[in-house]
Amino acid sequence: MLFIASSHVPGFSIVHQYLAKLVWPIQKTVDIPNYLVEEAEAFFRERYNLLTENANLKHQHIYLQAQVQKLRALEAENQELRELLRSVGQEKDSFSEARIIHANLDPFRQQILLNKGKKQGVVVGQVVIDAQGLVGVVLKVTDNSSRVLLLTDTSFAVPVQSVRSGERAIATGSGAGGELRLNYVPRTADFVEGDELVTSGLGGRFPAGYPVGVITSIQHDASTRFTLIGASPCAKLGQFRHVLLVKDHSNQPIIVEDQMNKPTVSQAGDTSNSHASVQAIYSSIVKGKGA
Repeated sequence: MLFIASSHVPGFSIVHQYLAKLVWPIQKTVDIPNYLVEEAEAFFRERYNLLTENANLKHQHIYLQAQVQKLRALEAENQELRELLRSVGQEKDSFSEARIIHANLDPFRQQILLNKGKKQGVVVGQVVIDAQGLVGVVLKVTDNSSRVLLLTDTSFAVPVQSVRSGERAIATGSGAGGELRLNYVPRTADFVEGDELVTSGLGGRFPAGYPVGVITSIQHDASTRFTLIGASPCAKLGQFRHVLLVKDHSNQPIIVEDQMNKPTVSQAGDTSNSHASVQAIYSSIVKGKGA
């Protein structure tokens, strides 16, 4: 009616505008609760959406971090495998790759467990290396796994030779310290700190030329004619995840002791304790030098 009147009655439009100005504050006041409700709904809806999006982004971030860590682990593993392949060069057929599935944390039993066994051609006494050098020998074998005695174990012994001087000796493990020791070394022997030690190949139990360790300390015992020599292993013990098993090196037994202190022979032959084994190898080395 006001609209019709304002369009037909002269001057009524002015009255209509005046009334509209008077009513507008009232309408605005009446609309304030609805406006506030709508704004509150929009605020809480937006806040809920932001919280949901933030939670999703956090989950994605955690997932992506896990993926990055997995990729880094795979990259490190691939790098380790590449180093293993480079270390053997063109003689890849002479080696078999294996993965570590368990490491013994007992400081008095330096052993690892591999994922290959009899069914994969692994035999007791087989030499184990990594990209840097000698790791140990296979101590026990089951159908699908094998236990390796590390060169840092106190029952392990290997004939070694200095790359610099050609001087020979026997390196044994020291146990928990992760160090190698050269036993029964005469004071006149030509060893100096920093000398690189490799397997000498004497006795036929270990292939010649594999890196064993680097001499880190030399102590002359005034009460005896022998020198106490310590060496750090070349192999990355406790760090590698893959190793190489040397194939078809020798059928001669490697004499070691198991964790119950019972002597074990790697293949066929008579048993003997570890100390006697070290002495026997040392005697053969001394004879070899005198020859």
